[in-house]
Amino acid sequence: MRWRYGAWEREAVLGCLGGRPEEVVTHLLSSNESEARTAGLHAGAAYGRLGMTQAWAIAEGDPDAGLRLHAVRAVIRLALDSGSRTVLEAARARVLIRLNTDHSYEVHRATLTTAVEAGLFRALDLADLAVGHRYRNIRRHSCTAVRSAAVGRLRGADRGADRGDELVRHLSDPSAFVRAAVCRELRAAGGDPRTHYRALCADPTALAPAAVI
Repeated sequence: MRWRYGAWEREAVLGCLGGRPEEVVTHLLSSNESEARTAGLHAGAAYGRLGMTQAWAIAEGDPDAGLRLHAVRAVIRLALDSGSRTVLEAARARVLIRLNTDHSYEVHRATLTTAVEAGLFRALDLADLAVGHRYRNIRRHSCTAVRSAAVGRLRGADRGADRGDELVRHLSDPSAFVRAAVCRELRAAGGDPRTHYRALCADPTALAPAAVI
């Protein structure tokens, strides 16, 4: 019988197998079927029965690419929830290694997206990926993430009245991800991105395509 993951499926799994959560999770993770192992991973995370060591074993050794990705995401959540700088730094370094060693491009791409959204990587990590990763799209995504991170620092920089102008310059960034970051920072600073966009539309030469790095 195949177990599919999801909230109600996890409850059904526990009810059908009639065991304690840790026993059920162990049973599912040892299955030969990837769907059962995926259910075990999600159930373990949901019931607090999935440890960092166990999650890493799946992320680095499971033959199913989708399950490896789920495990990496679980690792990132566990690291962020740990409240430990040591655990977080160890996870950051190990996730970076996975970005260079996993043989699935989709795992590379989705891992980077998850890590960036979670704020796991430093700007230097992203810069290294932007110039050195073997996949062009990973390099491009990393470069975009660096620009977005740099935009986020502009509002906090001690630049007086000029910092708002610097943010506005990046409304013309070619990446929608970066433009969205600029809009968030402008709103946080009390500005209205729509006003600046209207000015840009009225005079397209007023802003040249910008690059933070």
